[in-house]
Amino acid sequence: MYDYKLEKNEEVEIISDASLLKKGDNVSEVSVVITNKRFIILELPTDLEGFRMGRAINYPIKKEVIFETSIESIISVENQGDFAKYLLNSTNYFYLKDEKIYAYIVEYLKSSINN
Repeated sequence: MYDYKLEKNEEVEIISDASLLKKGDNVSEVSVVITNKRFIILELPTDLEGFRMGRAINYPIKKEVIFETSIESIISVENQGDFAKYLLNSTNYFYLKDEKIYAYIVEYLKSSINN
């Protein structure tokens, strides 16, 4: 389950639960949701007490948004070994490992260049 809301006229294009996000020397399992407007990265809450309480009452734990940007702000993606580097127009970047997401963004960037 995911904790995000779609905006007006926003549609989910692709979802992947098989993504790995590199944060310095650490790697986290994350989910990625790409809509026609946004690129969203979600992760399980890091609050262990909340996690234990959620399990105790069998309440489904939702993945929370840890990063979100406009899909148009992704200006390039480069395969760099195990991870791909996603460069944003703000000169920020992140490293993500997910072949399905990588292939989608490569096609998105090609189509946006042609339009």
